[in-house]
Amino acid sequence: MANKNRKARRQRAIAARQSAAQKSKGSFVVNELQHLIGAEEEDVVRAARWRAKQNIYVFLMVNLVIIPGLLAFTYFTWDRAPGKVLPFIWAGYILVLVFQARAMVRFKRIIKNA
Repeated sequence: MANKNRKARRQRAIAARQSAAQKSKGSFVVNELQHLIGAEEEDVVRAARWRAKQNIYVFLMVNLVIIPGLLAFTYFTWDRAPGKVLPFIWAGYILVLVFQARAMVRFKRIIKNA
């Protein structure tokens, strides 16, 4: 009996090593989601693409609101006390834009590879 258990355990270990050594098809995100929730691949791909597109649209909409707001704030306060911190506000916003651009590139890659 113990011999059968060892043999079955050994076979499972060999199968796990072989499957780990093979290149996975599709994107990592899609494979992990499919494994976690057990959905069909098409549904997972569609959901990943939809979420990535949604993130890109949210970034664009938020920036379309923030940039005019910052421009108006700069125009009306550049010669008063709040204007003294404007370079830091713009530098912080540009830093946020850099991280958003990196995220958008990642989302575009997800859309393309999914």
